[in-house]
Amino acid sequence: GKVLAFDLWRGNAREIRRQRTVCERTVRRLLQRGLVMSLQAWRANTLERKRQRDVCSRVVKRLMMRGVAMCMEAWHQNSSEQRRQKNVCSRVVKRLLQRGLAMTFEAWSCNAAERRRQKDVCGRVITRLLQRGMVLCFEAWSTNVKENRRQRDVCTRVIKRLMQRGLAMAFDVWHQNGSELKRQREVGSRVVKRLLQRGLAMAFDMWRSHASEQGRQKDVCARVITRLMLRGLVMCFEAWSTNVREKRRQRDVCERVINRLLHRGMFMCFEAWSTNARERVRQRDVCGRVVTRLLQKGLVMAFERWSANIKEQRRQLEVCGKVLQRLVMLGVARAFDQWHENATEMRRQKDVCARVLLRMLQRSLVMCFEAWAENVTEKKRQVDVCKRVIGKLMMRGLAMTFEKWYENVQELQRQRDVCTRVVSRMLLRDLSAAFEQWHATVTELKRQQHVCAKVIARMTKQGMVMCFESWKTHADEQRHAKESATKVVTRLLNKGLYMAFETWHHGATESKRAKEVCSRVVTRMLQLGLAR
Repeated sequence: GKVLAFDLWRGNAREIRRQRTVCERTVRRLLQRGLVMSLQAWRANTLERKRQRDVCSRVVKRLMMRGVAMCMEAWHQNSSEQRRQKNVCSRVVKRLLQRGLAMTFEAWSCNAAERRRQKDVCGRVITRLLQRGMVLCFEAWSTNVKENRRQRDVCTRVIKRLMQRGLAMAFDVWHQNGSELKRQREVGSRVVKRLLQRGLAMAFDMWRSHASEQGRQKDVCARVITRLMLRGLVMCFEAWSTNVREKRRQRDVCERVINRLLHRGMFMCFEAWSTNARERVRQRDVCGRVVTRLLQKGLVMAFERWSANIKEQRRQLEVCGKVLQRLVMLGVARAFDQWHENATEMRRQKDVCARVLLRMLQRSLVMCFEAWAENVTEKKRQVDVCKRVIGKLMMRGLAMTFEKWYENVQELQRQRDVCTRVVSRMLLRDLSAAFEQWHATVTELKRQQHVCAKVIARMTKQGMVMCFESWKTHADEQRHAKESATKVVTRLLNKGLYMAFETWHHGATESKRAKEVCSRVVTRMLQLGLAR
């Protein structure tokens, strides 16, 4: 009791100290608002001028030393590519020379890791089974402690929120207004700078696009040439890598299947124990949540209503702020949207033209590269299909055995789940019946309250309801009369058309009937002739 009281007092003292500090900072911020805004504006302008000066100097240097920069980049790319190719070739040659040693070391490492893992798993399982009672007690105690701490924290936060509702709302409104003003100021400054530096920005974008396109074309050509020069070595390395991965995968699958078959009893026992433990924990959690909900029904309803009101107020404030901002900056928004559309369209047209010209200039190279890529893809697909077919044929018996074992395991798991659910239902039958009865009672009370509220509202607003019903009846009668008059006038105006349609419909019906009679007579005569 003393420890809880001391913790509560210490939490309240810290919260009061934090609130006092926040209020002091807020008041100081409001008193020095003009000075802070001026300092921020001066600092932003100074940084922007410095950045613009640096950008202009870099752009001018880049334009003046364009040839030297391109030569340096080409030399650096060639050196890096040669170094990379040399390293790749050396690693491939070492791998091919030491193939047997590498495979032996990998197999030994896999076996050692698997044995160590199995030993650890068996040790943990045996420890869990031997200390089952202590583990269950510790889990129950830990769950109760966490639940009590969570409930205490939730109640404390709710009480603090309700006590400081006015201060929190005022601070939220001030924070939202400050953030919105800052965002509007930044957007306006960016738009003005973009409009003032439009020519420089277009020139820089054009230079950057041209440089990026040249670099990309150079990289593509270098990769294509390298691929064509090292085609045989790349194909051999890919085939060797694919074979090694496939063998390793098949070895792992066989080891897992054999271990499963050898340790079948232990795996089944462990799965049954794990399923029972999870089911007990789930039942305990469900019962705890139901009891907590029943005990804290009033507090939960009050908190949900308060949360809904806060969300609605916040949404209304955001909507009003957006509407006012849109009305204040309507002209700037239209101008910025038009400028953005024009700039996007110009950039798109420029990219389309550049791609079309590049496609036309490099047409033969693109066609050769596409044909080579299609051939390589088709060969790889055929090799994979042949490998899968051969593997399926070689492991047909093992696959059938594994599938049968898997079906048996699934059936046992399903039967165990069904039995567990049936037993749980029988054990929790009384609790389920009580909960359903409580739920039906609460639903009926809520429905009755809603009906009573509607009846009381109807009785208190009887005059308004009668006026509304009279108006609705009169409106329905007027609408019915108008529709009747409209149909009568339409009938009179289209009298000739209606008569012609009725005549045609009568003639069509008569023709259909005569045709059916003739067909029945002919059919009857034919049947009589065949009978004779």
